[in-house]
Amino acid sequence: MLSKTQTLLLTFIALFISGCGADSSSKSENYNTELEVAAINIIDNVIIPAVTSFQLKAEKLNTEAHSFCTVLTNLTTPNLTIENLDALKLTWIATADAWYSLLPYKFGPMEANIIVPNFLYIDSYRNDNTDRTDSTRTAINNITSSSTTITDSYLSNATPSSLGLLPIEIILFESTAVDFSTPNDRLCSILKAYSTELALRASLISKGWDTDYRNSGKSYRTLLLSKQLDTVLQNEDGSSPISKIVVSVQDYFDYINRRNVTSDQAKISNTIWSHLLTSINSVNNVLNEQKDGDINIIKLMTNNGYQREAETVMSNMTLIFSTIDANHTNVTASTNMRAAAALLDGNFKREIADGLGINAGLNFSDGD
Repeated sequence: MLSKTQTLLLTFIALFISGCGADSSSKSENYNTELEVAAINIIDNVIIPAVTSFQLKAEKLNTEAHSFCTVLTNLTTPNLTIENLDALKLTWIATADAWYSLLPYKFGPMEANIIVPNFLYIDSYRNDNTDRTDSTRTAINNITSSSTTITDSYLSNATPSSLGLLPIEIILFESTAVDFSTPNDRLCSILKAYSTELALRASLISKGWDTDYRNSGKSYRTLLLSKQLDTVLQNEDGSSPISKIVVSVQDYFDYINRRNVTSDQAKISNTIWSHLLTSINSVNNVLNEQKDGDINIIKLMTNNGYQREAETVMSNMTLIFSTIDANHTNVTASTNMRAAAALLDGNFKREIADGLGINAGLNFSDGD
């Protein structure tokens, strides 16, 4: 939830914007260079850390799932199972939080794969707005009741939309200690198989950003920042880094606005508002990242004569933080969240794109 510190920080930023910046009638002489520096700041200090965090947490979830199942063979008291299951649930929540920090940046390694986008193996709802809770639960029950041997690679050829965070959430949050009472039982085996696939996809996304994108021998970061994407790899968009970032975040807010995210996602664990908070915190960092020369999106907008528009963006960021903070007491929280996201969707399409002098365009990638 939004803390008083976060509220004060956003207020301070808005006040800071109104009191500083260049003459509104002029643009910075280093406009393109500053856009490039802002993009590097965002990639290195927001996106790649989000990629790394998700990869590490997915790997931790996989390791702890395997350890959990190993411990079952040496149980002496039922309480040990309960304690370990609760700990594993917390690790899943942390992994889902990390995923939502990354979700606004659905481009490059998130989408790239030979046939199916990597993100689809993790979060199929983002792709087609289909709540697969019931079908996934049925699939889990069918597997556990069958006699087929379940290994860690059992799901390596599974349909992408049947994998990801959802089946692990179902297993962990709908199971009790009794369900895991038999050492090395099939429920544990399928849990390990799901967590193995999740860790694999997180690793592929990380590899794409850090070392090797689509077997090019170069990282996506290098290709993107050196403007080599469209020349090294066919069918790649040659948009500028800052344009890719702005369009991707706009698409995320469009997704939050048009889909039933608050009611369909993480509903078994009841943790969706925590995940959404991590997303908005990440986007706030995109707007205000300033580790290199104090160059960031909000300041660039102000320096280029879009001070009032920058203030509007930050005001709407404050609104969406407040909406998340009030979700536990507000029966219209889901409606309010969609409305707040719609405002920011518009801001990224218009005010931010205009303020940076880029062509964000319109995005209908979620099927609308």
